[in-house]
Amino acid sequence: MKYFQNITWNATKVKKALQELKVYTPKLLIWCKKILNEYHGLNESKQYYNFLCGDWLLLFAHKLYAEYLNLKKSKNLNKNFFDNIRLIPFDDYDEFVKKIANSKDYNISIQRLITFFLLKQKIKIIYRTKKKQKCLRKQNNLLLCLKNYTHLQSKITKFIFYQINFSKLSFLQKAIFFVKMKSLVCNKSFNVGVPYQNQINSEWRLNQQKFKGLDFLSIAKNIMPILIPTCFVEAKDTVFQSGKLLKIPRPKIVMTSTGLYGSPVFKLLVSEWRKQGTKLYTQQHGGGYGLDYFHACEEFEKKVSDKFFYLGDQFKKNSQNSLPMPAGPMCNFLNFNKRFILVMCVDYPKYVYRIHFQPMPGTIQKMIRDTCTFLQKSNSVPNFLIKLYPLKYTLNFKDKILKANPHVSFCNERVKSEKLFKKAKLVVHTYLGTSWLETMALNIPTICFYDPKTYMFRPKAKKIIQKLFDVNILHSCPLSASRFIINLGSNIQTWWQQKNVQSTRKEFVKNYAFVTNDWQQAWQKMILKKV
Repeated sequence: MKYFQNITWNATKVKKALQELKVYTPKLLIWCKKILNEYHGLNESKQYYNFLCGDWLLLFAHKLYAEYLNLKKSKNLNKNFFDNIRLIPFDDYDEFVKKIANSKDYNISIQRLITFFLLKQKIKIIYRTKKKQKCLRKQNNLLLCLKNYTHLQSKITKFIFYQINFSKLSFLQKAIFFVKMKSLVCNKSFNVGVPYQNQINSEWRLNQQKFKGLDFLSIAKNIMPILIPTCFVEAKDTVFQSGKLLKIPRPKIVMTSTGLYGSPVFKLLVSEWRKQGTKLYTQQHGGGYGLDYFHACEEFEKKVSDKFFYLGDQFKKNSQNSLPMPAGPMCNFLNFNKRFILVMCVDYPKYVYRIHFQPMPGTIQKMIRDTCTFLQKSNSVPNFLIKLYPLKYTLNFKDKILKANPHVSFCNERVKSEKLFKKAKLVVHTYLGTSWLETMALNIPTICFYDPKTYMFRPKAKKIIQKLFDVNILHSCPLSASRFIINLGSNIQTWWQQKNVQSTRKEFVKNYAFVTNDWQQAWQKMILKKV
């Protein structure tokens, strides 16, 4: 059965779609609140559901809108689209992301659902039961230690740090920091051995289709109860009870970085804690924050958080709940021989899972071609080490690179980037993500090239972006980056230490990728005074 892909997602189309979704998503949240309150017999607020399932709702809206536009451009829809749709329901956010990013069958099923409503056909859905129930992970030693620690420290516990990366600290450094902060740390340890609900309430899911319109909002509201993960519906009580088994005393503050995505046990617990006064602090993770013309995840995280911490000074006057705070612990980069030029590559799914200013269907192929062009034109430069993205979406990406430049070497994709940064005399980024912020912040010679038709920056960022072009850190095509590196020869540090290059780098880092060796003191000052 055919999957319809009719849109080249360049920056102009992304901008237009995001402007539309800014209007649609809040209305979908109101509908989500209504149906879940009715199902569970509750009267929870819109803010409650935005925190609990806003991560899923954001992707649901983006995915459905992308497929809605795809189908609106399709002239001939396959007649087989009107056969029965057999669906295995999603357990949670993580499974939803995995399926819509990778599974052709699931993407076709979503297009078929939209088609039923576009052509006013009677919907035909059969829910299939999974052969094996998905279980939340069993308690591990870390979790047992955490439980014992919470019982001992329940009277003084002020914070829980959840899914914040402290891996660069030694055990002793962690212990000292957490004692100072009177805090607990638990990364991916909220999951305990309670199964998701295997019994699907298909009667409820298939009787919420109350809208007759052919517009996107009506169709999305009709499809929402069909696709909403079981952790918010049939399994909600089971998931919440599994969280209560942890017996974690309610903290005054929960701070997280990536914990707003997935983590149903964590989010249900924190939802209940917040009713009793617990505050949620969120720290920026990833690239694009403050830079992209519009960043949907950034807006979502700010809305659901009591305090949101950016990695940069330029946000300190934005609003009461947005504050600057430096990144956490960084590696020591002294005393290493600089051996190679590291090329950081990325890959993206061929199916839309989020509408964002990054390579998407139609522009991913251009990014792959540009990467190969860069390496081909730079074949006279020795010692290229390629770090491919751990997840493989593009067929034969490695073979394409070797065809372009057979002299390059490849590292293990699972090796942490920081270990490679230590030994790189120059890092070349083929996209604008998190890694270029890291090398800029760590003062490692950095070059990025990207397609200007893929990315779009917000007005406040355009001035510093142009300065980065002026000092040759940024390049708008692979040929420009290649020529510059060839001309540099062995004079990489001479260029990087030039006064104008360093002043531009420092200005950018201060505003968008702030790091400091005194991060612990900064965190204590920003967080402890809020208690």
